[in-house]
Amino acid sequence: MSNKEAMHTVVVANRKGGTGKTTTAANLAAVYHASGLRVLAIDLDSQQNLTWQLGASMDSLLTTYELLEPGVDAPLEQVLCATAVGVDLLPAGEELSKLEIALALAVAGQQRLAQVLAPFSDRWDVAVVDTPPGLGVVTIASLVAADVVVSPVSAEDVGAAQGLARLLQSIDLTGPLRNGRPIPQVVPVLTRWDERRKVANSLDATLEAMGQTPVARIPSLAAIHQSTLNRMPFAVLSPDSVAAAQYRAVADVAITPGARHV
Repeated sequence: MSNKEAMHTVVVANRKGGTGKTTTAANLAAVYHASGLRVLAIDLDSQQNLTWQLGASMDSLLTTYELLEPGVDAPLEQVLCATAVGVDLLPAGEELSKLEIALALAVAGQQRLAQVLAPFSDRWDVAVVDTPPGLGVVTIASLVAADVVVSPVSAEDVGAAQGLARLLQSIDLTGPLRNGRPIPQVVPVLTRWDERRKVANSLDATLEAMGQTPVARIPSLAAIHQSTLNRMPFAVLSPDSVAAAQYRAVADVAITPGARHV
């Protein structure tokens, strides 16, 4: 991985919930930090799971809601908080659920995240954004800001591939909002992978047929789940593991993407 002059925004998304988005985002942020990059993690899910998994100190009384709410313009320094991993974090809070309506009613609400991040493009090398499930305005705003989209697909859930297919359609529709920036490449990742399971191999074949070859297969490990409870990414706890190597493979592809032509 190499530093970039402008901040590179990696958005983790799938229109299907329960695919491992937050765990993927937390581990990518940790991997980038371990490689020497300046990392900003952004939690846009009102469930606050990324904020939790990164071991945030929550010394900030403000969240991404105040940062992104149109007309508020909270100073970024008042929202930033430290994490146990060492990355900077813009934390989430329960009030973030109100942001959907605020952005929907605002002029250029779908471009709000990109506009807020633009002045800080030289402060961090990479931003890792965790999105809520579904396709609300907050997720659309994230896709508009994205340079690359990492899409976790649970190898235990046949609906996760359908979520990826719908996400691809949604990303293409953001083109007119991107101010000439290319449509971001999508990086598919199979999570909760166990090659002994028929559904896992079936989903692997489904992604291949969609032209979305997984760049990594994160194994299904109880230790990964436990690491989320311990508020420390698995790639930090077990850097020499197969799973950590897979997360690094995703990080490598996501930091140097090519535009997907449509």
